[in-house]
Amino acid sequence: MLQKLEKKFPDGAIGAQEPDQKAIEKLLSKWMVEGKIFARMGQLLPVDLPLIKDPKFQKDREDYSGRSWSTDDMLRNRPESVAHLRDAFEFMETTLLADGRDWVLKTDKPSLADIEGTWVQIRAAALMHV
Repeated sequence: MLQKLEKKFPDGAIGAQEPDQKAIEKLLSKWMVEGKIFARMGQLLPVDLPLIKDPKFQKDREDYSGRSWSTDDMLRNRPESVAHLRDAFEFMETTLLADGRDWVLKTDKPSLADIEGTWVQIRAAALMHV
């Protein structure tokens, strides 16, 4: 979705311009979604949310993630999801940001790579109360 917004509104684009930076941006995007970080964060949603109880939503999420979204299974999967997300935080802190830089691509301000690499983690931190 973010890449589509970048194309639709090029004057406000914050995406990388250099090939190596584009590669990091794309890897972070894939890592968040295809690396199951997004799905793991979803397992931390409060089970009393009306949306979580909606059978259509549950089926949609099960089809997307390949995991059960029943409230019992969500609660049972939480420890594994928390561990998975903590590993993701550790990776960011001990690799891409380990040298003290403020932004993933060493830019003066946040870029699309920063959003791609942290949007799920920010939501997860709020859910985990980290």
